Amino acid sequence: MSGIRILGCGHSTSGHKVTNEDLSKFVDTTDEWIRTRTGIRARSVSMDKNTSELALEASKMALHQADIEKDKISLVIIATATADQITPSCSCMVAQQLDLSGDVLVLDVNGACSGFLYALQIADKMLQEKEVGLVIGAEVLSKIVNWSDRTTCVLFGDGAGACLVQKEEGRSMAGLASYYPDTKKALYAQSVPLMTEDGITDYHVGPLHMTGSEVFRFAVKTMTKAVKDLMEQQNLSLEQIDWLIPHQANERIIDRVAKNLGLEQEKIYKNLQNYGNTSAASIPIALSEACQQGLIRTDMNIVMVAFGAGFTCGAVFMKW
Repeated sequence: MSGIRILGCGHSTSGHKVTNEDLSKFVDTTDEWIRTRTGIRARSVSMDKNTSELALEASKMALHQADIEKDKISLVIIATATADQITPSCSCMVAQQLDLSGDVLVLDVNGACSGFLYALQIADKMLQEKEVGLVIGAEVLSKIVNWSDRTTCVLFGDGAGACLVQKEEGRSMAGLASYYPDTKKALYAQSVPLMTEDGITDYHVGPLHMTGSEVFRFAVKTMTKAVKDLMEQQNLSLEQIDWLIPHQANERIIDRVAKNLGLEQEKIYKNLQNYGNTSAASIPIALSEACQQGLIRTDMNIVMVAFGAGFTCGAVFMKW
């Protein structure tokens, strides 16, 4: 058996902190309304740094924590739905800023909020033993948020999380990835048609749209199933989970999943109250913070699970 182990983590949430009170000044909402429905108290909004810049900051922090030379990196994967531009990819931009070149594979992955867990599983398949990969989740969702729509603008934030991973014999790691068509178009960011009536090509992406009730039902059902299936594959009971690190979208979703799984709140890591939903960045940011706080220790059973637009769902089990 072989899998990947995490050598070091980093995150970046540098940006302007927008509290619920701040939002209430220009949209019809209140701190109480947001907190009781989402658990969010503030979100980080990047005013001057794009996705690749946040990803770079998180990567440098991970490199420092792992205490390894960047030249050992042979793979850079960035999970994002909000890259700086269409091409070059966000991963190319980060690799260039890290001064990587030569035998380095770089690619972006868009699995929406499940993207980081997809990227981890791709790294597990692509890395050879002892090779090091840089796996990042990074988003600047404020670029596609409609700040006059109180049903969505209160939810999202910007940030990046990064992990340095290494393929290692005897390492226990497993993942699940699934897709369920969003037939009701409950969660999407609409793009403008490429050709306008005037024959002008326009690549602008429209704001996020979400039907909260549909997303809630999907998220609870699929994340519960993914965790159960993953633990069953490992021949482990749910009680043997030491930490569940879920996608930080909504506190009510997280609490319902925990209840369905019979997990105590003390085993669930949450930080959405500080950052909001940072999509593909939410799990690596949470993972980095949990490591910094000394909560994750050797031989612990760590489960990460997410859902995303599409609809996508992903889960990863790691023996730390």
